[in-house]
Amino acid sequence: MRAESDLELLNKLVTDHNVPPSLRFALLTRLRFARAFSSLATRQQYTCIRLYAFIVLVQASGDTENVVSFFNGEPEFVNELVTLLSCEDTVPEKIRILCLLSLVALSQDRTRQPAVLTAVTSGGHRGLLSGLMQRAIDSVICNTSKWSLAFAEALLSLVTVLVSSSSGCSAMREAGLIPTLVPLIKDRDPQHLHLVSTAVHILEAFMDYSNPAAALFRDLGGLDDTIFRLKLEVSRTEDDVKETSCSSDSVGRESDVVGGSLNQPDTEQLPYSEALVSYHRKLLLKALLRAISLGTYAPGNTNLYGSEESLLPECLCIIFRRAKDFGGGVFSLAATVMSDLIHKDPTCFNALDSAGLTSAFLDAISDDIICSAEAITCIPQCLDALCLNNSGLQAVKDRNALRCFVKIFTSASYLRALTGDTPGSLSSGLDELLRHQSSLRTYGVDMFIEILNSMLIMGSGMEASTSMSTDVPTDAATVPMEIDSDEKSLAVSDEAQPSSDTTPANIEQFLPDCVSNVARLFETVLQNAEVCSLFVEKKGIDAVLKLFSLPLMPLSTPLGQSFSVAFKNFSPQHSASLARIVCSYLREHLKYTNELLVSIEGAQLLKLESEIQTKILKSLSCLEGVLSLSNFLLKGTASVISELSAADADVLKELGLTYKQMIWQMALCSDAKEDEKKSVDRGPDNSVSASSSVEREIDEDSSNAPAVRYTNPVATRSSNPQSIWVGDREFLFVVRSGEGTHGRTRHAIARMRGGRTRRHLESFNFDSEIPSDLPETSSSHELKKKSPEVLIVEILNKLNCTLRFFFTALVKGFTSSNRRRIDGASLSSASKTLGTALAKAFLEALNFQGYGATAGHDISLSVKCRYLGKVVDDITYLTFDTRRRVCFPAMVNSFYVQGTFKELLTTFEATSQLLWTVPFSIPASGTENEKPGERNINRTRIKIESHSTCQY
Repeated sequence: MRAESDLELLNKLVTDHNVPPSLRFALLTRLRFARAFSSLATRQQYTCIRLYAFIVLVQASGDTENVVSFFNGEPEFVNELVTLLSCEDTVPEKIRILCLLSLVALSQDRTRQPAVLTAVTSGGHRGLLSGLMQRAIDSVICNTSKWSLAFAEALLSLVTVLVSSSSGCSAMREAGLIPTLVPLIKDRDPQHLHLVSTAVHILEAFMDYSNPAAALFRDLGGLDDTIFRLKLEVSRTEDDVKETSCSSDSVGRESDVVGGSLNQPDTEQLPYSEALVSYHRKLLLKALLRAISLGTYAPGNTNLYGSEESLLPECLCIIFRRAKDFGGGVFSLAATVMSDLIHKDPTCFNALDSAGLTSAFLDAISDDIICSAEAITCIPQCLDALCLNNSGLQAVKDRNALRCFVKIFTSASYLRALTGDTPGSLSSGLDELLRHQSSLRTYGVDMFIEILNSMLIMGSGMEASTSMSTDVPTDAATVPMEIDSDEKSLAVSDEAQPSSDTTPANIEQFLPDCVSNVARLFETVLQNAEVCSLFVEKKGIDAVLKLFSLPLMPLSTPLGQSFSVAFKNFSPQHSASLARIVCSYLREHLKYTNELLVSIEGAQLLKLESEIQTKILKSLSCLEGVLSLSNFLLKGTASVISELSAADADVLKELGLTYKQMIWQMALCSDAKEDEKKSVDRGPDNSVSASSSVEREIDEDSSNAPAVRYTNPVATRSSNPQSIWVGDREFLFVVRSGEGTHGRTRHAIARMRGGRTRRHLESFNFDSEIPSDLPETSSSHELKKKSPEVLIVEILNKLNCTLRFFFTALVKGFTSSNRRRIDGASLSSASKTLGTALAKAFLEALNFQGYGATAGHDISLSVKCRYLGKVVDDITYLTFDTRRRVCFPAMVNSFYVQGTFKELLTTFEATSQLLWTVPFSIPASGTENEKPGERNINRTRIKIESHSTCQY
């Protein structure tokens, strides 16, 4: 042995042989390995280092080339690992554990798993894995020191990975691992909970892949052993809960309990979850329940092993009665076991019912169901199983079990549990339940109506005592979700104290989320014709529409979008009833809105009293939601066209009145913003229009803009970039723009049109304070931060976009039969009525004189010009479809016949004269000291600004 160190030898070799830098580290590694062979302990140490390095290489390296390169140089590496496992007496256990962990890491790669499987089940190593498992389990059960828990855990980890595939599961079953693992279920040592849990999980995989494996598991007594172990763990958990509750009574007793527990090698020393069950015990409980559910399945055999015994129903009853102690996951699996038992053998219901299982489950869901998505989702399928028996069906009816969803969908405590796809899963489960059990449809629809009525009461701002009545149940206290609390106490506040959910501030925060969850709940169940019939009969649609006008509903909440999917999926047999109710509500609300708008006589909303201003904004926000919902219905059913055309299209007449008032208010806001920007020198605006959220909710068919727009760059720099109707836009018709588009590809034209449409919508922005990341649902807290001016601008802008898309969808709806045909087809009488009503509405809008001196307001000329410019812009939307590069001939004809185009030309002729009128005088002091060049520049600026003020 040379006396030099490793680094000194490396330096000498590098100097003598001129070793390149890229190979020096590899050379140092070989030097270290070569010198390690002089000592057995050092050789073992470097073997462990190499195995650790391999595990890191396989698990942490994202580049597979390194692993491929390694196996190209070491093709027998896997066989060498298996060989080291077989050397029980000569190889230290630590190295053998690392060999197992290396095989585990390699088996996690599905492409490498067959090589590992072949190495441990063929050749000279056949039966090695089962033999090692047998000896390791015997050592664990007998508590001998020959085999450590770490080795048994690593061995179980390898088998767990191998049984994750069908080929590996088949190979492990043929190796005889099922009889080997079953005795481990009886191991009651608390320190071995994780081993038992892993073993049960492996047995579960066996039964899941193979029915013969399930039969062998039952023949070996594995199902009975699993039920007995479940009873043991449930009893231990129940005792732990009682012991913990008793220890909290006094400090002295608590110290005795803690001191006694520290002297016991039990898992009570581990951290507990809120449900007071240790982590490993909870995992074992879940694994046992899953194994029981799979083990009771016997194809062609009606005898359910263990179902006649009282142990399993007793365990399930305890879990149901102490659901909050066991947690939502265990509760859900216990409910699944109960439903599987009944589905597989409906005759066993009487035995389960006599054991009190039915009442225990109904009590669990009728009281305070645990705040867990898993626990909530399992309710429909369990009720479906109970209803297979007449006694169970009657029990569900007597207890009105479906009413448990009222509290779930109207309480803030369950919002976290209803996130994700939980409402959708509940909707599918309830739909299946109501389809199978027709007698429950009345109960189900009553539950839907009660949920809606509960939200109506909460959203109306009534007293907390009213909302806590028996008809509208709410929480006595806000119970945290199972995964959110770290405390073990399940404190419940005094019933005399009002719930925090019922305060107006809290209701305003969680009410939009409740409405959204209910809308998703309706998406699937309302596809059933019978359910829809009852829903309409019990005025469910009316209750949904009343949500739009709740006093505590935050402004700009997109309720129309929330219920759009549910109403689009509405049963076709009842689409006419849906359209009639929606149009009737729209008609009444339009009358109410017009009365409010006419009463203020054109005054700017910002200058009104707070109470009147809030009332008008609420009405406009409600109108926007109903129009958004109607817009979705227009695309899905023709019944809306018929309802809108009824009574000589009085809905469109009322809508035309609202349209005029809305455009007038937008012109006032835009003009006020323009005056403010002229008086205050502000930097460039970086805001994005609030209509971007509305733009996202409209599909591509609703994107209509003028055919081609040319923007004067000089006027753009001179005019206000935030103005809602910038006056520098000049339009070129399709004939002139078509020359440059024929050579473009289809995708290029699509991108061009999409960009043009987005620029068109963004050009209508007249609010510089709305953030670019404005969410679709504005919470109460966010709205309170916004000034009244911002709220007014946001609501008007959103209503304007929604109304425009409603008009466009309406025109496409009654022209859909002939808009793609060259010869055309005759319009229905309803379509003609709607076209006439729309044309008249815009004719009246063009003739609208505004509110001038007669109303006591000083209205500038620019307000009227902005108003007319917006009306003409909307007429363009109803005339051209730029995406298809066609026009709507039916509307063109209606505009022509009703004189709308004639009035448009007259208006243009009158307003075009304003291009030569200077809207303001030039101060004399500003011209005295001007140079000749500056005077010309200022004249040009005045002319451009005058052009920007009057668009038409």
